[in-house]
Amino acid sequence: MPMRASQAVVLLALASPASAGTKNWLDTWGAGEKGQLGSGGLLDSWKPRTVRQLLGTAPVEVAFGYAHALSLSFSQEVYSWGQGRFGALGR
Repeated sequence: MPMRASQAVVLLALASPASAGTKNWLDTWGAGEKGQLGSGGLLDSWKPRTVRQLLGTAPVEVAFGYAHALSLSFSQEVYSWGQGRFGALGR
């Protein structure tokens, strides 16, 4: 069954400087009614917004599920946000 735009993060961008592990950031946009954008709110955003809670963590990998996301930092820490049904956030 295809997902509607209101059901998923539509796009993701990860930007980093030449020096891995410093001042990296993560931008997300799309549907956010379950907190899956990491903005701290439940609103959709159709322009890129930086996930402020990840500033300085140097995200190196990001994975998105139906209404949640996980990020692995350069220092091997895992961050999760969004809807945590069925243990999706690992808590």
